[in-house]
Amino acid sequence: MYSNLLRFLGLVTAIFMLYVNAIFAEFKIRAENYPTLAHSNLLSLGPILSYSNVPFNLRSPNDKNPGDYFYSPMTVDAIILENSIRAEIHGLLSSFIDTAFFSDYIISRLSGFSYQLCDQCGHRKEFHIRYSRGDTLYVISGWIGKFISFYRAVPGDFKLSIRQLQNEIAKLSPSYQIADSNAFIVKNTRSGYFCKRVDKQNMVRVRNYTITEVSDPRNKQDMNQSWTYNLIEITKFLDKEMIP
Repeated sequence: MYSNLLRFLGLVTAIFMLYVNAIFAEFKIRAENYPTLAHSNLLSLGPILSYSNVPFNLRSPNDKNPGDYFYSPMTVDAIILENSIRAEIHGLLSSFIDTAFFSDYIISRLSGFSYQLCDQCGHRKEFHIRYSRGDTLYVISGWIGKFISFYRAVPGDFKLSIRQLQNEIAKLSPSYQIADSNAFIVKNTRSGYFCKRVDKQNMVRVRNYTITEVSDPRNKQDMNQSWTYNLIEITKFLDKEMIP
């Protein structure tokens, strides 16, 4: 009888491990790399003086352009997000992003951040996670009570037509409403390709641009490595005052 119990417990453990491995095989948490200054120029984030220990090319004191939320604030201490906040983020994300692109496990691994850029600046409570499926990167991030953003980054230096871009956005966001091409602003600069649309009525912004990342300068093994991606951002605003 004891041996049968051991066999049963072993079977339960094996099934549990298969389930856990399946979860981890679907999505993999990824460490962040670093943006180039060209990336910051595309998003009009510099050069300005840094108001805190958060790099100027990651965050700005301007509420209409608060920063580059593809990246976390990096240099501030993380905080624990309450379960109620995680549930709220899950609900908000599910309202405009297909649930096939994230999971309960991903939401459970969100990092929280709390900081002020300066004495006169508003207090920010943010969340962020970077993960992958295959060679495609995803980021969920935002400012609690202000906006939530979802990013998809595909390796390669290429451009999408407006039709291709909207088709890709619709795959990520079933609620996305197709617009005429004149609703988009497209720029080709030395810093790269940049395209955006702001839908003030539905409080949504979509952006598409190419980015190049470099490795952590402190990591000598990956020194001089770089990676280029085509990035799609979908942001849902929760506060009308934040819409640019």
